[in-house]
Amino acid sequence: YGGLKWLGLDIPPSEIASLIAIFDVDADGMISLDEFKQALDIPGMEQDDSDLPAFDPLTGFEGLKPIEVEGIQSPSVENVEVPPPCDLPRSTADQIAVKFVSNIRLKQAWTSRGTVSNDTASLWTIETGSGWGGVLTGNKSEQVGLGTYLSDSFEKPGDQVTIELTDGSVWRSSEYLQPVIARLLPCPRRFRQVLSIEKGSSKLFVWEPIPPDTRFVSLSMVCTTSNEEPPRGFVRCVPKEWCEEATALARVWTDSVSQASIWSTGQAAPAFWVASKTLDKPEGEAWVLKEQVLRREFKMTSFSKCANDLFLLR
Repeated sequence: YGGLKWLGLDIPPSEIASLIAIFDVDADGMISLDEFKQALDIPGMEQDDSDLPAFDPLTGFEGLKPIEVEGIQSPSVENVEVPPPCDLPRSTADQIAVKFVSNIRLKQAWTSRGTVSNDTASLWTIETGSGWGGVLTGNKSEQVGLGTYLSDSFEKPGDQVTIELTDGSVWRSSEYLQPVIARLLPCPRRFRQVLSIEKGSSKLFVWEPIPPDTRFVSLSMVCTTSNEEPPRGFVRCVPKEWCEEATALARVWTDSVSQASIWSTGQAAPAFWVASKTLDKPEGEAWVLKEQVLRREFKMTSFSKCANDLFLLR
């Protein structure tokens, strides 16, 4: 905002807030260069910038100072929330279809080979160009990563699924899908480390995604092989109304030293999981998708009461 003021553009704070909500696709409170380029869709953004004047970090741009926009908090891990409602034509909203698809590729994120456990298990994540989950960009359809997948062997789990949204109101690229995903399937507010296992050659760090508010839940814990918290876009949360409490948790793997354990949430696909610091079932709630959500395609507005809170349907 300070940069716009410095350029002589006097834009009302309310309009700045609306622009940020549109540009900030992953809802992390910041606009990355990729988000900026995608929002503007300017041809030639990859052009050579060697003819631009050099920027002196000691002097900067004289008079340029950051200015806070009223009503917008500086991004921090603790106060990131679902983006504010955005305008969405009713005709488009009624044509956004949600379904679970199996045409996904998985790559191994962790294996118990090299641990001091006698049990076998492995964890798998959706394979993307960036190496993380999150949104797989398409044209009129987008696939979204909701968690990491559990196998009780060193092999990939059987046919797995992830969620796909399709804008049936357009023939090609949709301008609304990513703003819809940012609100209907938001990033977690943060990650809470549940356990760390550093004995042996196969280190494991388990993280619980914390949903942005009570309208959403996370379906799976996620793992890393270092003590670095995953990026918020690693997985997405889902509306709580799509889910029911998991009642068939089953222990799959136990660490022989710490007695920590990994549990299946009970669905074969998606084969999501939770972890415990003990041999006992994890404390707190675990969630699975309702069968009517998992087994059929449905329209976003017909099975998402929260859509009325997330979008300004017109």
